[in-house]
Amino acid sequence: MLCACDQTELAPGDPPLDENVKEMLADKIQRYMPGLSEVSISRGWAGLRTLTPDGRFVIGWDAQVEGLFGSPVLAAMA
Repeated sequence: MLCACDQTELAPGDPPLDENVKEMLADKIQRYMPGLSEVSISRGWAGLRTLTPDGRFVIGWDAQVEGLFGSPVLAAMA
């Protein structure tokens, strides 16, 4: 599982699948993992990531909900 890590702001709800993000991911694979550049992207899906104002992922225990742990990786794998 790979992510293009774009930071397009979207309204709450189900995000649309943007085919341009596949191209962005392919470019990043070519640049950072050239050994995988011949592998085709077989499918894609869209999801929302929660980021702090400085662009970092929100990860860790929720201060207001006991027992709730937030992780973008776990959410993406669910």
